[in-house]
Amino acid sequence: MDVEWEDLQAAFLSTRTDKEYYLDRETGEVVSFNESDDDDEGDEAEGGEDTGDGGDEVEEALRLEFENDPDRFVEISPVAMPDLAEWMNAFILTVKVKDLAAKLPEAVNGHHPDRDFDRMLRKHPIERARWIGFLETQVQEIIAGWVEENDVESETPPPWKPKAGRLRPPKKSTEPQ
Repeated sequence: MDVEWEDLQAAFLSTRTDKEYYLDRETGEVVSFNESDDDDEGDEAEGGEDTGDGGDEVEEALRLEFENDPDRFVEISPVAMPDLAEWMNAFILTVKVKDLAAKLPEAVNGHHPDRDFDRMLRKHPIERARWIGFLETQVQEIIAGWVEENDVESETPPPWKPKAGRLRPPKKSTEPQ
């Protein structure tokens, strides 16, 4: 199976509290379920409207597969907000733009730290790019541990994992000994 690495990373970074995420060991796909097990409650939570895209049928079929073969699915626990806040605070210590570094703790302690932090960083694209790189590095370490802990194997390695270089035989010396 090929793990969909970008989707896996997105699931770990999700701040949605109404979804549960799982990796399907058979397909490598990340699947999500609305937390409600009761279809009627789920319809009410979604406004009771059928979007016509077959999404309800797909989720229902996945739920059935999940119930029939739970070992096929591995739970993905998104990064907890306190951990994300800790990463934000660690990143703030690296920010060289003084006025930004002074304002960012306000965002971390706000009602929606992830959104507020990003909103402030959008005014400083270089710092925002550094933050995204920092965040991805942190979550990729979490994913590496999760993959090992859950014995997840993929035919393709994560795109962020350095590729092993080809070993070349040592050059033979042309100088006489």
